[in-house]
Amino acid sequence: AQLPPSATAARPELAGRSFHAVGVSWVMHPENPNVPTSHGNVRFFIAAKEGEPPVWWFGGGFDLTPYYPVFEDVVHWHQVAREACAPFGEGV
Repeated sequence: AQLPPSATAARPELAGRSFHAVGVSWVMHPENPNVPTSHGNVRFFIAAKEGEPPVWWFGGGFDLTPYYPVFEDVVHWHQVAREACAPFGEGV
């Protein structure tokens, strides 16, 4: 499959390339309603064009869905998530 124009608008060097993607997702649904559900995924993309080196990257994300939110826990989770991503730059 070829990358659609919406995927190449911000990255014109990818226009006209075919792509493949693979991903893994995980979800944890605890029995205790006071423990939030958590979800994450990681994806690997590669865009190829004959005669040119492939362009590849990783993507993904993670989130937390509390059943009974505790404000302090939500703030703490976001702070830890931000600190974990910070070394990889603003684009993460």
